[in-house]
Amino acid sequence: MGRARSRRAFLRLTAGLGFLWACAPTAPTTAPPAEPASAVPAARTSRVLWSNWAVDAGSLARLAEQERTFEAAHISIDLELQNTPSAEYMTRLLASFAADQAPDVIRLNTEQLTIFVSRDQIVDLDPLAKSMPSAWLARTDIKPGLVERFRLGKGLSALPYGGDMDALYVNRSLFKDVGEEPPPADYTDPSWTYARALALAQKLTRRRDGIAQSLGIDIGGYRYEGHVENAGGSWFTADGTKFAGHEGGAVAAIDWLASLLLKHRVAAVPATDEARSFAFATGKLAMSWSGVSQVSNRLADVGERFEWDVYPVPRWGTNPRVVKSGFSALTLGTRSKERDAAWQLLHFITGPVGSLPDVETGWSLPVFTSLDSRYFSRVGTTKNLRVALDGPAYPSKFPMWTNKNYAEAWRAVQRAIDVVFQGKETAGDALGSIRAQVEELLARS
Repeated sequence: MGRARSRRAFLRLTAGLGFLWACAPTAPTTAPPAEPASAVPAARTSRVLWSNWAVDAGSLARLAEQERTFEAAHISIDLELQNTPSAEYMTRLLASFAADQAPDVIRLNTEQLTIFVSRDQIVDLDPLAKSMPSAWLARTDIKPGLVERFRLGKGLSALPYGGDMDALYVNRSLFKDVGEEPPPADYTDPSWTYARALALAQKLTRRRDGIAQSLGIDIGGYRYEGHVENAGGSWFTADGTKFAGHEGGAVAAIDWLASLLLKHRVAAVPATDEARSFAFATGKLAMSWSGVSQVSNRLADVGERFEWDVYPVPRWGTNPRVVKSGFSALTLGTRSKERDAAWQLLHFITGPVGSLPDVETGWSLPVFTSLDSRYFSRVGTTKNLRVALDGPAYPSKFPMWTNKNYAEAWRAVQRAIDVVFQGKETAGDALGSIRAQVEELLARS
């Protein structure tokens, strides 16, 4: 993520903006060769506006580099970047649609994408790609499934941008203090399970006079999806019409997380002062669920104050391992008055040349296998990056969330989970009690 606010923080912030939708009117080891510039006049005759929520220094530097590279290769196009803080992003974007001043190229998260598609505010990219003989969508080194996941509605709604993947951060110094070996460094060791993670968390939690000096693990993982799917469950059915969080896998995963807080006392309640005081960067947390893109942030806020590395997520007993990953969506708005130029930008930024700054700084997973060797190359880190590069071998079997009512449905689920983490109800009771409410929300037109 490498940014002041993570992608996951942005999703949490925008999940509560559902009521605003009514405001919008319907409607290789060496770099691949640069895309050839067309024979166009030297004067810039088109202007393309790209909206993003990248406002931290590292992201702004990457975008500025991409802007220079793009304009050098497309001399007739003037690129204007519109970066808005994540807390304000969706409100501003919807206002621009209402005023018929929407950006040409728009970054969205996948839950928002469905709503824009349903309102015919996003261009189907298939015809544009087919009309471009050099389009990178025909390359053979695209990682499986990354593009196809964005086929919603009538065609290809977006291209993948800014990918991240679940991982476990480990404070190796705390492990050494108690004489324990860290987890296996790759996915092939069958002994690295949730049960083993719990046993380690218990050994690594230290208290003095009842006060925690260090904690073994945190309650992480965005929407707890990785835990739930590894336990054999899901939050919703694959078609997005029914709630599945009351079933065995999801219930087992949430009960396991709750036990870290309530029974074993090896973790802090999420989003509390205690959790913040035991954040991984403090050096007082042994294991932390996060995304691999956070390596760049940990290099900055931890550095060498203690020994740390990134490790695979565990597997749930003998269940198949699942490593959750996800990309933002880069889209082309139907209101664009410069559709061809906007397509040139979208295609470039998500392609093997334009995405190099994202890949080389570790901000994004590579979409192309030929760029794996460039991953984090500018940082020069010696961390265990195979976790990210090997993770796609353990994909989720569920599609991205595509029901336009997911955000509201998830708020109901999160409230139930909070009740479990407070020790007021079991996961089975809390999640079972909201089934009808969640399915009613999912069914709304």
